[in-house]
Amino acid sequence: MTSVTLQDTVESVVTKDVVWRIKWASTLVLIIGMMLTSQNIYPWNIFVHTVGIAGWLYVSICWNDRALIVVNSVALSIFVGGIINYAQQ
Repeated sequence: MTSVTLQDTVESVVTKDVVWRIKWASTLVLIIGMMLTSQNIYPWNIFVHTVGIAGWLYVSICWNDRALIVVNSVALSIFVGGIINYAQQ
């Protein structure tokens, strides 16, 4: 039988709270990135999107959600490629 201590419960709640905050902060950052893209504000849109996607990748890893891990890994690779392309110009 496994016993759950108060410390385990507190650590779990704190971890969920941190992931919750990162999830919503990353969502807000992605919305800002979309607004920058719609106004053709380049390269800031790529930088902002990269931060938001990195946050969502962290959340998806914490959740162990493979579909979100795949989509966010691919998106992060695409945006990092765009940053590298911009840096080489």
